[in-house]
Amino acid sequence: LIARIGGFCYNDNNHDELMLVLPVYINGRYRGGVRAFFEKQENGLSYLTIKGDWVKSYGLLGYDYIQKRDLWGAKAVVLVEGPRDWLRLMKNKIPACAILGANMMDEKKMMLIAAVRVQCLLPSSRALSNSARPSII
Repeated sequence: LIARIGGFCYNDNNHDELMLVLPVYINGRYRGGVRAFFEKQENGLSYLTIKGDWVKSYGLLGYDYIQKRDLWGAKAVVLVEGPRDWLRLMKNKIPACAILGANMMDEKKMMLIAAVRVQCLLPSSRALSNSARPSII
């Protein structure tokens, strides 16, 4: 899946960690990308997006990928906050898009979200306690 969307992994010498790089394409056009640590970081910095205003308007990881797929027979797309949530759902054949930040939203992004069949919004894992994690039906 990572390779199919143009992503790759590398060892970040500055952080001494493996990083996952995922590009964001909207309607065939590269808009930006996000680097994600494989493991959740204690300092809270788990994702690094490429600088610029693209995230507010076009930061929908997986948008083009789900537009080109049959969505495994699903009738809806799950909207999540971050890349690791997106990967986990997609790995389990649950169609999803990641908004790349809870506060990163404008009218353009809302229009893109309306174009896909969003079923539910999953809060970030930080916002939920282990006992309150939602199940996907």
